Amino acid sequence: MSPPALSERALILAPRGRDADIAGAILREAGVSARICGGLPDLIAQMNREAGVAVVADEGLHRADLTPLVRWIDDQPPWSDFPFILLTVRGGGIERNPAAQRVSALLGNVAFLERPFHPTTLVSAVQTALRGRRRQYEARERMEQIRRAESLLERRVRDRTAELESANRQLASQIVERERVETALRQAQRLEAVGQLTSGVAHDFNNLLTVVLGNVEQMKKKVSDPALTRRLEMMAEASRRGATLTAQMLAFSRRQKLELRPVDLNETVMGMRDLLASSIGGSVQIQPPDLADDLWPAMIDPTQIELVILNLAINARDAMDVGGSLTITTRNVEVEEAQDDLPAGQFVMVSVTDTGSGMSEDVLAKAFEPFFTTKAVGQGSGLGLSQVFGLANQAGGGVRITSQSAKARPSRFTCRGPKV
Repeated sequence: MSPPALSERALILAPRGRDADIAGAILREAGVSARICGGLPDLIAQMNREAGVAVVADEGLHRADLTPLVRWIDDQPPWSDFPFILLTVRGGGIERNPAAQRVSALLGNVAFLERPFHPTTLVSAVQTALRGRRRQYEARERMEQIRRAESLLERRVRDRTAELESANRQLASQIVERERVETALRQAQRLEAVGQLTSGVAHDFNNLLTVVLGNVEQMKKKVSDPALTRRLEMMAEASRRGATLTAQMLAFSRRQKLELRPVDLNETVMGMRDLLASSIGGSVQIQPPDLADDLWPAMIDPTQIELVILNLAINARDAMDVGGSLTITTRNVEVEEAQDDLPAGQFVMVSVTDTGSGMSEDVLAKAFEPFFTTKAVGQGSGLGLSQVFGLANQAGGGVRITSQSAKARPSRFTCRGPKV
């Protein structure tokens, strides 16, 4: 790249006589742009504007404050070594002139030319200095190119690093999502397999109970002995309890017949207050229900949803120590994107929140499996939450448990049914 015109100038500082005019004329005639400076400050100002060489008579530096000039020389960029041509009187070279030695040390890149000089000598010295200055400009340009290349490389490295970091984040997110989906799939497959097995067992068991209960009823008609009648009644009651268990098993496996119709869950919750109070007992404080004013009607079996709420309330009671509290909430929920247990759409939610100690991750993973229970032997069948799970899914909704430490937040059982 050609340097700017100012960078090819020869600056001349010769305050006495006609040396400056003569040197300027000689250089202009040789095709060199020359400018005569009025003093050392003017010389420094022109050097700041750019120049190729400075021709300075030694008397221009005598008794002058060279501090600004030395500072300018010291502040040059790494590529620059500005050339000076010092015009001295005959015999004024550095070998016999201590002052010239001092000036040479201050100026650095300096050549001496004794006066009177031949025009060819001056032109040759100036052109040699300009050629050296051009090589400095070329070095500057190469340094700028290297700097631009390094900057471009650094920018590309940063961009590539950012792309790799973004790709790594996406990959990590995909791995986490894949693991989550695989876990949900395995859970769904396990529950489906258990549900199929449970359904077959429930149907066969229900058929056996039907035979037993039918024969018991026939025998009761022909027995007059009170003791035997009591025994038959006990057998009938046991059969009816077994039928209740099969109904719960069928609910989990989603094989029971539901009578779906629009239901106002607010009315359902309010109508169950006495039932909940008698079922839960006085050890748990039932808070006033938190009911949505504009609740949508839910498409659900009214009898089964009462069983669901009762099951959730009893589980909440069993999870709390004496003095806990229970709250039932209803809300409208819009699911914008399909989730593990719900498609996208509008749903009605009923939740039961307690202040119990919460569940561990292992218990949460198995909570909806039939016959799984953390209660002592004889205190629970392990079918309550599985029945809730089956009903919610069969009705087109879902169920979810949110559980944390009692010091943080209470457990929450949420059952969602589709809006009408």
